[in-house]
Amino acid sequence: MTKKKIILCVTLITLSIFSIFAFKSFQKYQKQYTGKQWYERQSDYIDDLSVYTGEMDDIFSLYIAESISEDDFLNHVSLLQNQLSAIQVSYQQEKEIHPVRTGSYTYNQKYACEGVEETLTHLQEILDMARENSGDVTTLAYKYLALHQNIIDSMSKYTAAQTAIAAGNP
Repeated sequence: MTKKKIILCVTLITLSIFSIFAFKSFQKYQKQYTGKQWYERQSDYIDDLSVYTGEMDDIFSLYIAESISEDDFLNHVSLLQNQLSAIQVSYQQEKEIHPVRTGSYTYNQKYACEGVEETLTHLQEILDMARENSGDVTTLAYKYLALHQNIIDSMSKYTAAQTAIAAGNP
C-alpha cells in the first residue's frame, strides 16, 4: 500500500509538472506572430521611419547649406538619436515579446522585414557618421549622400516586397 501511494504521488507530481510545462509552451506559442502578422506590423515602423528620415534630411540640408551652426546641428543629431533609440527599443521589444514562428514567412514577407531592420541599422550609421564628421561639412555631405543611398535601398526592399505581395506573390 505504501508503494502504491508513493507511485501515485510521483505520478501526480510528474503530471502536474508536465501540465505546467505544456501550458507555458502553449502560451509562448500563442504570443508568437506568423510571418504575415510580423510583415503587417512593419507598416507602422515604415511610417515612423519615413517621417524620421524627412526630419533628418531637413536637418542635414540646413547644416550643409550652413543655415545652422555646428552646435545646433549636433543638438539636432542628439534629438534624432533619442527618437531613433525609441523606435529601435519599440521594435526590439515587440520582436522579443512576439517572436516570429519558424517557417511561417513567405519570401517577400521576410524580404520586407529585412528592409525595415536594415533601415534601422543604416539610420544609426548616419547618426554615428554625423557626430564623427560634423566639423567638416564637405566630408559630411559626401558621406551623408552615400549612406542615404543605403536607406533608399533598404526602404526599397520593403516597397518592392509590398508591391509583390499586393500583386499576389506572397
